[in-house]
Amino acid sequence: MEGIMSDEQTTVESYIEKCPRNVKEIFLKIREIVKSVAPNSEELMKWDMPSYYVDGHKIMVVGASKNHLGIYGIKPETFKEKLEKYKYTKGCIQFQYKEPVPYDLIKEIVEHQINQPHRRADGV
Repeated sequence: MEGIMSDEQTTVESYIEKCPRNVKEIFLKIREIVKSVAPNSEELMKWDMPSYYVDGHKIMVVGASKNHLGIYGIKPETFKEKLEKYKYTKGCIQFQYKEPVPYDLIKEIVEHQINQPHRRADGV
């Protein structure tokens, strides 16, 4: 991965620890959101990034880059109207560090993801 997380990390804790302070704070807040919405969620390292699962089903993957935080494994088109000011692709939303992080939107994404019947145990 390009940017601040170029060294492979083996645990979520070591991944977060390697981040600059502002990025650590973002990760800790996202972790808090996930745990509040899905207390039984599991936090794992997949694709060299922190990944969140419920009952073996992927909710989302979060990765730090030099200039942005990426949320992967979701369908941004579901939130298209709320994403007008953010860069996104088919399976990723980017939140620039220089902008306020939309924690309410992230919570909405997590809530949406845990209620999706299409979640697959293989993480795809």
